[in-house]
Amino acid sequence: MILGSIVNLEGKERKPIDKAYYICQTYNHLGKNACTNQKIEARDLYNLVFVDIQEIAAMALKDKEAFVRTQEVKIVYNFVGKL
Repeated sequence: MILGSIVNLEGKERKPIDKAYYICQTYNHLGKNACTNQKIEARDLYNLVFVDIQEIAAMALKDKEAFVRTQEVKIVYNFVGKL
């Protein structure tokens, strides 16, 4: 991750998560001939994961039995896929 002191357009200093990003390690180690430059900002990744967690939690709270069944199916599918 790359961190630094960055000020946004309103003159407020950004939080560390707003200054960090993840880059493709293939590109980072081998350069542009091995891979295209790809990166994702830490805030974007955080938001994507957070939304997924909220949706899954809401589903679990709404119908616990259905949620458990879907998780059991995923476990079996992942196990069978590795055979």
